Amino acid sequence: MAYNEADITRSALIIVDMQNDFVHADGGFAHRARENPEAKIDMPFLMGTIPQVKRLADAFRKAGRQKSYKDKIMVTTLAPCWYCSGLVRQFGIGTVVVGESVNFAGGIDWLRANGTRVVDLHSDECIDLLGRYIRDNPATWNEDVGRD
Repeated sequence: MAYNEADITRSALIIVDMQNDFVHADGGFAHRARENPEAKIDMPFLMGTIPQVKRLADAFRKAGRQKSYKDKIMVTTLAPCWYCSGLVRQFGIGTVVVGESVNFAGGIDWLRANGTRVVDLHSDECIDLLGRYIRDNPATWNEDVGRD
């Protein structure tokens, strides 16, 4: 099935990290971009994603409210962080497929212990991708996962 043929009534849209501080011109992320130009944070690109996310959200709302997520599958390249793991539990998403959990296991053991089916693909490509990111960006990674 092609992307444009997906049945939106049998899909879920999960939006994470779209807070105002992230995309607002006076927010912390924009401030960091201005103060650290070497980081090459592309604020116009990031702010340009908002209309697209809104378009998707509007399409999902028009398709009708999802009553249950038990038969839904969340697919992610990396193990879900604790925030996303909480979202999986809160909405009762039945299955989570992760590309890898070698570099970061997130909440997958907790999800399994609480009845969520977790499929770990142990993808070499995903393991390498996150491993390189952590090696190249240790400060950002530690901030992202709440480590000092």
